[in-house]
Amino acid sequence: MRRIFAGLTLATLCAAGAAWAEQTTPNLVTQAFDNLTHDHGGCRARVVRLNTQGGKTTREVYDIACASGHHLRVNISGESPDRLLVCDGETVWESHPGDGKFTEAVYRPSTAGGLASGYLISPMLSPDDDHGWGYLKAYDWKDTGETKLRGKAARHFQHREAVVVKPMDGGGYQMRDYASGDIPEGFFLGTQTTEIWVDAAAVIPLRVAFTSRVGAPAPADLQQRASWREVEDLYLFDSKPSAGDFAFTPPTGAQKVESFQEQAARPGIDSPLVGKPAPDFSLDTLDGKHIALADLRGKVVLLDFWATWCGPCRAALPHTQDLVDHAAPGLVVLTVDVKEKDDIIQKFMQDNRYTYPVLLDRDGAIIKAYGVTGIPSYIIIDRDGTLKAFWVAFPGSASFDAVLKDLGLH
Repeated sequence: MRRIFAGLTLATLCAAGAAWAEQTTPNLVTQAFDNLTHDHGGCRARVVRLNTQGGKTTREVYDIACASGHHLRVNISGESPDRLLVCDGETVWESHPGDGKFTEAVYRPSTAGGLASGYLISPMLSPDDDHGWGYLKAYDWKDTGETKLRGKAARHFQHREAVVVKPMDGGGYQMRDYASGDIPEGFFLGTQTTEIWVDAAAVIPLRVAFTSRVGAPAPADLQQRASWREVEDLYLFDSKPSAGDFAFTPPTGAQKVESFQEQAARPGIDSPLVGKPAPDFSLDTLDGKHIALADLRGKVVLLDFWATWCGPCRAALPHTQDLVDHAAPGLVVLTVDVKEKDDIIQKFMQDNRYTYPVLLDRDGAIIKAYGVTGIPSYIIIDRDGTLKAFWVAFPGSASFDAVLKDLGLH
């Protein structure tokens, strides 16, 4: 597993400074994240995340220790219940001290990266740079110049794009990219801005911020729901982790459970597509085949929309693999990767020893057809091609089981 950038020699600093002057803005952002995840044999770091929405700010702290050989320890504290992830290279444990439960599983690289998503957090917990931040390469970054951050000289980069947002029944909202032209009926214009502050000497990210804004004439409640700001600050420490950091002893009286993801069955979102014919598709697969929805008529189809960079997606993928491995007769489980390069997906699959089928939505046409506005998203289509259920975020196996049982699958 690649690790956090831990220390800099004078020669490294000089080389970084020279590279800084010579490279283009996109390459500098790329170099900053490459340096962050470069393997220096182990280090300690802290990421502080602040999320502000509706006038309220929540704070989470990620204390991270890592070393070569897939050794990792992450303590997460804040207003949410505390969590702990420990990996010794072969086994990974997750503990929730507050409810006295823990899980134990064979290590997969995606397990660590799936613990939490975030611009700084995901790269540090992921085995491959591109899994945590590769999609940032496609952004059109604006270099706004040098500034000061926490007493250090830093360069500030910004990417801004327009979106349109529509309120949905039940309190949610639907968001789409917006380029130009008429705003679709029922939608309101908004913006999303990503900012990165990069250490001007070391060329590593110091802070990443994401801001979503929706203003008038959108309804006030939609403005509040669809407007927020998230800031992640990175602090690197000089001390090195010890062997004891990567050992796990269950708390006294703690109960071992199969998964923290399991929960009571919950209904899907109120998508306008539920109860209607599912949009047809015909897509290439990662292994060179071709799959059309029309050819699957007579079978129940479960779709999982995902991407390698998505932390919540990675956390749920072991469940997707389990569905594929133990699929009932008449059930077809397919995953749809959203707009990533084949080689990135292929490496992710090999690193994690996944074998589930991957459809390639290279231009994003299928997620648009299905109204997917966040990943992971899950859709179940019945034997007649009717869309029966739609969830955003992993709903727990009980939710899948309830719908599949209604469709005669056990």
